[in-house]
Amino acid sequence: MRLSRAKFDCIMNPWGISYNPVSIACNLDDIANKRVLNSEKLIVRDGAYYHYNYHSSIVAPTADGLQNQIEEAQRQCRSYLEHSATCFISLGSSIVHRLQSCGDVVSNCHKLPQSLFVKAFLTQQELIGALELLISSIKIINPDIQIIFTVSPVRHTRHGLVANQRSKAALLCSIHAVIDTVEDCQYFPSYEILQDDLRDYRFYTQDMIHPSQTAIDYVWTYLIDHSCSAATKQLLKRINQINSRFHHRPLYNDPATRQPFLERLLADMLSVEAEVPSIQFSHEKQSIKDELGSITQHLI
Repeated sequence: MRLSRAKFDCIMNPWGISYNPVSIACNLDDIANKRVLNSEKLIVRDGAYYHYNYHSSIVAPTADGLQNQIEEAQRQCRSYLEHSATCFISLGSSIVHRLQSCGDVVSNCHKLPQSLFVKAFLTQQELIGALELLISSIKIINPDIQIIFTVSPVRHTRHGLVANQRSKAALLCSIHAVIDTVEDCQYFPSYEILQDDLRDYRFYTQDMIHPSQTAIDYVWTYLIDHSCSAATKQLLKRINQINSRFHHRPLYNDPATRQPFLERLLADMLSVEAEVPSIQFSHEKQSIKDELGSITQHLI
C-alpha cells in the first residue's frame, strides 16, 4: 500500500495474504510452470467456493468462477514479475497447518473445523527447500529480477509468545542460509527494526500485535533512505506533498479559494507525470476535475 501511494508501479500479492514460505513457493511455482488449478484443493463453505492454497478473499459462488479468479490473479502476477526490477517477499510464520488427509500445507483453513488440520513447525530443511523453489520460480519468469526478503514484525501471538519467537527465528536462519549462496537476493531488516531499534510496545497498536503507524513510517523512511537515489528521494518528497494536499479537506469550503488551490494541485500532478511518464495520478486527477466542475456550476 505504501509503495502504491508513493506511485511506484507495483502490486501486492494478487492471490491474497499468505504467511508461510511453502504456500508462497507453491503458488509461484504454479505461475512459473503455468499449471492448471488443482481442483482437489477446492472446498465449499456456506455456499461459496474457496481454495486451500489461497486467501479467503479469493472466493466465488461457483467452481468455474473461482478458477477464473485464480487464473486472472496468476496472469496479473506473472505479468508484473516479467517486467519488475524488484520483488519483495515478506514472510510471517514458519508455523503451518497441514491437511490431516494428506499432510499438504494449506495457506488458509477458511474457518473449517480444526479436526481437519494438524498444526506444525516447518523444519529448516523444509524452509530452505521452499525458499529455493520460490527463488527459482521467480527467476524462471524474470532471470534479472532482484529479490528482497523480509520477516514481518507482526506478532503471531495466537500460537504463544515462545512459538512466535521460534517461528521468526527459523525464518531468519533459513533466509540467510539461502541468500548467502544465491545472487540477486537481499534481506531487509523490518523485523529487527521493530524488535531491536524501536524496541518498545508503544510502537505497536492496541492489540500489541501489529506495528503502529509511527513504526510503519519509521520502517518506510529506513527503506527509502537505504534503497533510493537522491533524485528518487526528491521525487518522493514532491509526491508526498501532492498526496497531502490532495487529501486535505478545508474547514470552510469557499469555492473562490478552493478553485485556484485545485488548479495548482492539478498542474503539479501534470508536471510530475510529464517528467516521469510511469507515474500516474489518474484517480486523483479525475476527482479534482469532478470537483472543479461542481465549483464551476456553483459559481455560474
